[in-house]
Amino acid sequence: MAVSDDPDCLEALTPGHFLIGRPLTTLTEPTLLDEPTISCPRRRWDLVQRMFQQFWLRWRRDYVNSLQQRPKWSRPMANFKIGDLVILKEDNQSPLDWHLGRITQLHQGSDGLVRVATVKTRGSTMKRPITKLAMLPIQHEP
Repeated sequence: MAVSDDPDCLEALTPGHFLIGRPLTTLTEPTLLDEPTISCPRRRWDLVQRMFQQFWLRWRRDYVNSLQQRPKWSRPMANFKIGDLVILKEDNQSPLDWHLGRITQLHQGSDGLVRVATVKTRGSTMKRPITKLAMLPIQHEP
């Protein structure tokens, strides 16, 4: 969901807003997935950090990937539209470094389906194939 209705706003609500009050941009805490927990404050903090890391891992692995699924043969899917807020997936970057963008122009293939979109991000405007874009689900809600 977009933070604002302003078409120039490129910020969307993320799990980070609910967990730490701002978007997640970097994780500086060490991985604590294998440490046992005890009832001291440091161990409690470690448990909270481990739970946070597990939540972020599942969100990145399951939810973000589900946004991009476009079953080609099972049912027709809605095309991207100008103004849609999208996540730009990059193979060589961590999901923490993926950018949000807003579609400014659509480019159709010979079959009439959108194949490429021009996307405006904070620092630039670029063309990306739709296979590298994940549409946020808020555009489809009434």
